[in-house]
Amino acid sequence: MIAEQIEEKGEQIVGSWLKSNGYFRIVLHEKKSEIEADSGMRRIFVYIKTTLNNKNEKLSKDEIKLIKSNAIKRNREPWLAIVKIQCDNQSNHIQWKNLSK
Repeated sequence: MIAEQIEEKGEQIVGSWLKSNGYFRIVLHEKKSEIEADSGMRRIFVYIKTTLNNKNEKLSKDEIKLIKSNAIKRNREPWLAIVKIQCDNQSNHIQWKNLSK
């Protein structure tokens, strides 16, 4: 898989999870791994970080600050979704982190 395919797969996984968990308005930002989603009173902004085969990649403090800033501009809760894609496509996993805490 190339980097674009990995990111796209992560976006699809997060989008599907949000839909199956009651989020009804989901907007994917083009050329960015960001999603805005609504569920009742809850409005979230999700930055998606996708990794292949449990490769650990951490975001810098500046990247986290930017995610929070983008969420605040949109009046949304900032969230990070780390998607770990396995080559077998059978055991993909999302780790959620609320960045407002």
